[in-house]
Amino acid sequence: MQYIYPPGWRFPWPGLFQDKRLHLHDSAVVYAWPSTGGRLELQNPSVFELDILGIQDHSIEHNMSTNPTEEDAFVLRLRRLGGAFYKYQYGFKDGENLYAEIHTWLGWPEDDEHKGGVWVLKITRSDAHKRKTGRIRLATSMQDRCRAIEMCGGVFYTSPTEEHLVPMEPVPHSCGMDAQEHDRLQRLALLFDP
Repeated sequence: MQYIYPPGWRFPWPGLFQDKRLHLHDSAVVYAWPSTGGRLELQNPSVFELDILGIQDHSIEHNMSTNPTEEDAFVLRLRRLGGAFYKYQYGFKDGENLYAEIHTWLGWPEDDEHKGGVWVLKITRSDAHKRKTGRIRLATSMQDRCRAIEMCGGVFYTSPTEEHLVPMEPVPHSCGMDAQEHDRLQRLALLFDP
């Protein structure tokens, strides 16, 4: 059987990271599963980021909450920290789509001058290397994180709004999967669930 995927996307075996909160391989990935569909993803999180998200044991994989309200609360915590949104629960972007993907980093200052505001950096994956965003992952406090975001070209907003969080809609691209294909992949995922 041959599968035809949307342009610019590839779909591994859905069971690979289905229902995971923290997935470990040669690096780590944090997933959040909104009740509205899709997924949020934070690749290569730092220990500081895992602590902020409330993931206590960093050496074992964790599964998502089975309670949709709890999972949506985790989604909000991740949106306030950073990452990328994917409209498909089990797909990966390839090629041009991968480098056009928007990644967001947020920092919530604790100093008197900036308290109540937010530092935001939203850039494409292709720009992340040029901006040396690795320094954000090296932060050991929220103030360090804010300073790193500023050094990478982030913008400070005194009154944070929903638009400053990780967006919950995909980056505009013409490729897509219809509901029938989505349902087929969901059924396929159940076949490979360990």
